[in-house]
Amino acid sequence: MTPYLMETLNPSNWAEAEQYLDNRHINPKEICLPLQNPDTGERFEYMISKEESLYSIKHIHLQELYELDPSIVKLMRDQQGAICGLTAIIPIHAGTLDYLLTHPLSSTYFQSLPDHRLKELRVPNEHIAGYFVKTIDVSDFEDVAIRTTAGLTFISLLISSDYVVAAPPDLPFLKDFHLSLGCEQTKSVAHYDYDINTPTPYYVLDKRGSRLQDYLNKMMASFGFVDQSKQQDDGMPMLSEREKEVVGLLVKGYTNQEISADLFITEVTVKKHLTAVFRKLNVRNRTQLVNSYLKKTK
Repeated sequence: MTPYLMETLNPSNWAEAEQYLDNRHINPKEICLPLQNPDTGERFEYMISKEESLYSIKHIHLQELYELDPSIVKLMRDQQGAICGLTAIIPIHAGTLDYLLTHPLSSTYFQSLPDHRLKELRVPNEHIAGYFVKTIDVSDFEDVAIRTTAGLTFISLLISSDYVVAAPPDLPFLKDFHLSLGCEQTKSVAHYDYDINTPTPYYVLDKRGSRLQDYLNKMMASFGFVDQSKQQDDGMPMLSEREKEVVGLLVKGYTNQEISADLFITEVTVKKHLTAVFRKLNVRNRTQLVNSYLKKTK
């Protein structure tokens, strides 16, 4: 529990939100975060320069975001009533996808998705396919309570949503934070929207469908628990993890091209995996493979 409350941006607190952003721009602060590794006890420091401390509000335009969806921007208020933080978390659906495809921070990632993936995200406005975290910003990152509130905001989002994409500044502290929560760092997609020189990766948490068990296994392993699912026969123990991913998408009706795009591998590699799977399962074609898969995983 923290003493800070979150409230949605609205006409009554609009001037406070603008003043918060103005103050952040006028008074940038160099940040030093002295932390300790809980496993080894080793002490270390994360340093964030004044310029880097402003990256998280560089592309925040209140009117633009409010018109897109009034629920996107939320303000953090302390016990004295002052605004000490601001978040901009965009729900992904048909009403926001075009914005995400064309605006800084989000455009590079969403433009990299194949058409069938974008179609999955273009759900009606009353539904939400996931969230894009444009920023989680605080006035004083060295304040433990404020920093904790910001962290819990992100953790709550991960718990409540199956699909989250974040584009934080490329800082060691933020990288370690996202990876520790099970997010995957994109390897082939990066943007340059904080400055023109630094390739900044995205962090994605995708728990949709069969990926939920993979995420739970990953987090259990990070805490030293035994991954029980690895010890159980999934009906296809002779296949590699990548081969199982290919088969899983094929069973869903994906073409080789779509599998290639989804797994970020070439179509030639997809065909090699399928050839190996056919041999291992003693089947001749895709239809036999699907039938074999369904029988073994019932």
